[in-house]
Amino acid sequence: MEYFEWLNVSDWNKTITNLTSLINENELLKLNYPKVQVFVQSPHTFIIPENLFSEKSLNNLYEQYLGIDSHTVQFSAIFDGSDKAYLVFGIDKEVAQLLNTKWNVQWSHSSKFYLENCLNSTKEGQQVHLNFRTNYFEVAAINNGKLQAHNYFEFSSTEEFIFNLLSFIRQIGFDVEELNLQVTGKVLKTAAIYKLMEKYIPNVHYNQDEDPSGEALFEELTQAANYENR
Repeated sequence: MEYFEWLNVSDWNKTITNLTSLINENELLKLNYPKVQVFVQSPHTFIIPENLFSEKSLNNLYEQYLGIDSHTVQFSAIFDGSDKAYLVFGIDKEVAQLLNTKWNVQWSHSSKFYLENCLNSTKEGQQVHLNFRTNYFEVAAINNGKLQAHNYFEFSSTEEFIFNLLSFIRQIGFDVEELNLQVTGKVLKTAAIYKLMEKYIPNVHYNQDEDPSGEALFEELTQAANYENR
C-alpha cells in the first residue's frame, strides 16, 4: 500500500499534473486492473431527492446550479433510512479522461460515505456534523435522523470559519443552545478554531483521537469500496 497527499492543491490543473506524474512514475499505477474505484473529494456537489431525480437532466442542472461546464457529471445514491437521494458531483473532464483511458473506473464521492455515516450514527434531535478538510469544511444538518441540509465552506481565518458555521445553523433553523455539533477531520481539539466552536456552541463533541494515518485512510476507503459493491 502506498499513500500520497498533496497539500495546497486547489484546482484541477494541479490535480492533472500530479496524477500524470504519479501514473507515469509509480510502479503500482503502471499496472492494469479490471476495475479501479476512484473517490472524489471536492465541494462541487448537490443533493437531489429520489422523486426529483432525472439522469437525463443532470448535465444541464449541474451547469445551471454550479456554473461549471468543464466537468463530467456523476452521481451516487445516498440512503437516508427508508428514503433515498442522489449526490451529484463533477470531475474535471481532463482528469476523468486521463483515468478512464487508463482503467475501467467506478466513480464515487467521499461525501456519500460521510453523509451515510452521519445518518447511521445520528441520534434524535438536532445534530450538526462538521468535517474539516484541507482548505474548507463540510457540514451536514440532521434532524431526528433525517438529512436537512449539506454544504461546504472555504475559510481563511477562524473568524470566517465561525461566521460561516453559525450562518449555516441559523439558516436551517436549528437552536445553537440545543444542537449537538459532531466534529471530525483535520483539526486538533487543542486548536484555536476548536476553542472558538466551544465558545459559541455549548455541545461540541470531538469524534476522533488524532488525524488518521495513511494506513487508516486506506482501510476506510477499502470499507467504503466494499459497501459500494454490496
